[in-house]
Amino acid sequence: MAQRTLIKGRATDDKNNPLPGVSILVKGTHNGVATTEDGTFAMYVTDPQKTILRASMTGYESQEITLNGRTAVQFLLKTSAINLKNVVIAGALGLNRQKKSIGYAAQSVNPENLTEQET
Repeated sequence: MAQRTLIKGRATDDKNNPLPGVSILVKGTHNGVATTEDGTFAMYVTDPQKTILRASMTGYESQEITLNGRTAVQFLLKTSAINLKNVVIAGALGLNRQKKSIGYAAQSVNPENLTEQET
């Protein structure tokens, strides 16, 4: 049986804020974990010399790090310049589709029209 090595790490944004829910995957596999509320993660790998970890999260650029024998890593994710204007979150059947591809009524909410109120 192959030796397993514990790898610990943290994912933060460019302001050093922790990022919860970042997917940390061993590249080329389906083995992975998600970061916790404080942006940390822990996972086992079989070859810390050659393993490449990939961190990804919606709204951020993915990052890959080759462990090269390290057992601790830090992911610094930069915000992505992707255009989220055409993304539609549809509640019907739990499916997500672009607005032009759905065959039923859809509403859009302009975030500029939203206001924050105390309750």
